[in-house]
Amino acid sequence: MPTTREQAANALFTQLHAIAKFKVSARRLFEPTQVTPALSPALFLAEAGETYYNASPQSPPRRALKFAAAIYNNVGGADLAAIPAAVVNDALDALDALMTSLRESGSGRVTLGGLVYHVRIEGEIVKAPGETTGFAMAIVPFEIVLP
Repeated sequence: MPTTREQAANALFTQLHAIAKFKVSARRLFEPTQVTPALSPALFLAEAGETYYNASPQSPPRRALKFAAAIYNNVGGADLAAIPAAVVNDALDALDALMTSLRESGSGRVTLGGLVYHVRIEGEIVKAPGETTGFAMAIVPFEIVLP
């Protein structure tokens, strides 16, 4: 039986959740204003669309699921020496290390243990360092290609 969208999403979320000690994590995006310093750092994985690829009429289409992982860190405004982006940058470094460690030898693909054809960070990572607000964030675009 082919991998379902939910199986793929949950597998990605499980891997992302493990990259840092997030106080809150969910497969539902929270508004930044909901993430207080007590709830930081936080990780959210939101669905962002799908694309079908039809290589030929004889082969089944490949489905590419799009996700956005949001990493938030709110240090508040009391400690002016705190660097809001530091925790976000550490999480991004841990994410890079995770993706490297998950690569299969030979193909170089990240298959989440054979569950998907490939998962990768795809596109621009949008960052807000939070120098003036005390709230930093990064939005990381993912693509999961299902067989």
